[in-house]
Amino acid sequence: MKLAIALVLLLIAPVTLASAYSYYGGGGASYVIALQWTTVNGVAHGQLSEVYIDARDPYQVQGFSQAFAGTQDGPDVSFIIAQASFLSSGTTWTGTLQGTTLRLTIPAANGTLSTLTLQSGSAQDYNRAAAHIEGAVAAAKNRHDQQVAVANANHDLEAAIANLQASIAALPRSVTKLSQDVADLKTKAQAMQRDYSQAMRGHYDKLLKAANATPLSCYELRVDINYDLNTTLHYDLNTTLAYDLNTNIAYDLKTNVPYDVAVYEHQVEAAKQAIDQIGMGFQRLQAAVAANASGTPAPEYDEASVKTIIHSANRQLAGSDLQAQALQGEAQSYQQAAQQVYQQGKALFARARAFVSSLSCTGE
Repeated sequence: MKLAIALVLLLIAPVTLASAYSYYGGGGASYVIALQWTTVNGVAHGQLSEVYIDARDPYQVQGFSQAFAGTQDGPDVSFIIAQASFLSSGTTWTGTLQGTTLRLTIPAANGTLSTLTLQSGSAQDYNRAAAHIEGAVAAAKNRHDQQVAVANANHDLEAAIANLQASIAALPRSVTKLSQDVADLKTKAQAMQRDYSQAMRGHYDKLLKAANATPLSCYELRVDINYDLNTTLHYDLNTTLAYDLNTNIAYDLKTNVPYDVAVYEHQVEAAKQAIDQIGMGFQRLQAAVAANASGTPAPEYDEASVKTIIHSANRQLAGSDLQAQALQGEAQSYQQAAQQVYQQGKALFARARAFVSSLSCTGE
């Protein structure tokens, strides 16, 4: 009786049919995909894994993995891929197992169908294919980075050379402006000289002539000669010459000339910095070219051309410095000349005052 019961239970117990599958394949160096699943009584559960290169970021390997479910009826399979993957948006993949080959039909997001063929393989096979893609991307990124380094070095060197050329081109304009300042200063110094030699000396000679009149009346001494001394000559010294020296000439010396000298020196410093940048930039270019296995892009400047550019700039800097220094020296000479004229005016006024003090008069 017990044996019969056992046989009955064996006959009515469900039979579990389970099979495991692993397939992988891909598009050469662009992607690799693996499908691994287990089918139990026609119901499949598994994992989809992808390693791929996104065209929007070709130097970065992307990875994707998701679980899926589906059905399997003999060689026919149907997998529900819930999330969008590299190959398609979330949808159902259908296909057929033929020996070691799995052929799947995959709907794309735009409604078209594509065929994916995978071969039976292990996780190690998938990992090797993924490593091949990663290696290819790393090599491509390294090559790209080398080319970008050369392109950037070319650009930076070209920018430094453009900065140098702009600074050098500005030097003649600055020297010309400084030359105009010095010319204005010269004109004002000459005007001051005329104020002394013609106006003040003329007034002094007029005073002497009036004082030499004989007999010299006390009225002439008190009114005419003292007016010439204390009004006219005093004005010549303390108003005209003082204004020439302390306003007209001083403004040029304290404002215009220093300002334009500062502009010039700023441009000189900018040129020198650009020369330093060119030297460092060319070193970076040489290093980038040496590290660039592809040989492209080519360097836009060689050592001879860089040396020529720097030599030409240094020659122009030296020439401009000589001109600027000469102009500054000339400006100082006009200042000294103006100060001497003022001292001459003071001496002339003192002589006139002493002369007037020595005069004697008659009558009222």
